[in-house]
Amino acid sequence: MKKNRNHNFLYYIEKFDKLDKKRKVFLYISFFVFIFLLYYYFFLSSVFFKIQDINSNIAAAKRQLNDKIIMANRIQHFRKEKERALKRLDKLTKNLPDKNEIPSLLADISEAGTSLGLEFILFQPEDEIKKNIIMHLPINIRIIGSYFNLLDFLGKISSLPRLVNIDNIGIERIKDDALVINCKASTYKFINND
Repeated sequence: MKKNRNHNFLYYIEKFDKLDKKRKVFLYISFFVFIFLLYYYFFLSSVFFKIQDINSNIAAAKRQLNDKIIMANRIQHFRKEKERALKRLDKLTKNLPDKNEIPSLLADISEAGTSLGLEFILFQPEDEIKKNIIMHLPINIRIIGSYFNLLDFLGKISSLPRLVNIDNIGIERIKDDALVINCKASTYKFINND
């Protein structure tokens, strides 16, 4: 059987030697292409697929990284915004009296009027009204005085360090230079839920 195989092999070699150059070149090229296709099919194609998978994983990881960088930048921005908002809230709540400052604020309002020669007929705090995180403290006021003293009084109220609103102003003339002023002063205090 070995002889038969050797004989067949020698037979093909002799046939190959008898071929012209063009055919020999074609057979060489065909043989190397066949070997390359086998090599590609069994080895290179799997490597190419692995490379494609790795490249797609790298692209996905880059997208995730970019998304996380954008989110991190936004977090820093929101932290700064929160810090600014807390500072602003702190500044605004300083304009609202706390519970201990209410009597002194009421005394300041009364002092502002009496120092200008206004006569308080009524100075009556009403019940506190809770609105979210703010407590509204209305005060009914009835004052007798001149028009210009009233304007000076409102100017002094507006320059107080704490927030005081004057509204519902009603004016009646009782004499040539005397007026009765009815109004409602409102101040606010911050409700600390700590």
